[in-house]
Amino acid sequence: MKPLLEEQITPLQTENQRLRDELFFLRSFPTLIQGLRGEALIRQITGGEAGTYQSKYDVRLPNGLDIEVKFSKLNSAGLGVTTRRWNWSHPLGLPKGR
Repeated sequence: MKPLLEEQITPLQTENQRLRDELFFLRSFPTLIQGLRGEALIRQITGGEAGTYQSKYDVRLPNGLDIEVKFSKLNSAGLGVTTRRWNWSHPLGLPKGR
């Protein structure tokens, strides 16, 4: 192979592996994806900015107000039941240390 192609392939292989690892992680935690989608939607609607991993808020609005975003979806109550309900896991956040 030509040296120029090899120079281009190596960083692309590294990036490809990083993206595969990230995809595996995100698929392992589907509720995390739902939360990220909810936060992205609120940022888009409000023009807000994302909080950092350890910040006490998910979105900071342009007026400086910090908000915590919770996301839920309509779920079936159980097998053979047509009733659907909203439910949130950890509406007050996870306990410290988790």
